[in-house]
Amino acid sequence: EYSVRTVNNVTGIQLQYLVETKEELAQQQQQLAAAAGEAQALLAGVTDPFEQELALHDWLIRRVSYSDEAATDTSGQSAAAYTAYGALVEGQAVCEGYARGMQLLLREAGIKCTLLSGLGNGTDHMWNVVTINGRDYHLDPTWNDVIHPDNGQDVSHVYFNITDEQISIDHSDFEAPGCVAVEDNFFVKTGRVMDSYGSDGRDRIAAYLKELHDRGETILEIRFTSRDAYLAAGSDLFENY
Repeated sequence: EYSVRTVNNVTGIQLQYLVETKEELAQQQQQLAAAAGEAQALLAGVTDPFEQELALHDWLIRRVSYSDEAATDTSGQSAAAYTAYGALVEGQAVCEGYARGMQLLLREAGIKCTLLSGLGNGTDHMWNVVTINGRDYHLDPTWNDVIHPDNGQDVSHVYFNITDEQISIDHSDFEAPGCVAVEDNFFVKTGRVMDSYGSDGRDRIAAYLKELHDRGETILEIRFTSRDAYLAAGSDLFENY
């Protein structure tokens, strides 16, 4: 933070830092580098930029929790939650911390990533724009962090590599960067987009579940392109089975 004061035509600027000493700064830089290094180790042998982004995204979300306290704090005591350090080292962040942490990890991996500010459901918000295989996408790690009433946590991918049109459903007041590609959208890339639902759809979902089980995962996400297919799947899977 900084403050400006003018007395007798002399203007003074007072700076207030997040750390008190150079030693403390060096220690935090080492901690941040260590956390980023831990994430980068996941990419050993991974060459596809989509898979690299996915691994870093999921690691970040499992690492950090959204801080409601920091979001409402006006004292400046929660400033770290707005930084990559707060997200990657302290594990507590608001949307800006998530976005800056994501940006740091992706840039370390050689993936272009920028920050985008606007509104999310009418509230100040920040997320990322990433370039994967030469195409730009919106990525919102904060909204992909699903917290349940019992404080359980899931990693979602609803806001993983989506278009201007898709994110504009609930994000607003931002300058659209021209994200129109769908090739590296999570659901498209992983083959989890369904246009219809029937016996073949049930078989596809069973195959998805087996694949997740074999990998030790417990959450299945599917995108339906029509409301009718979505309602048919919900009725069949959750009411009949």
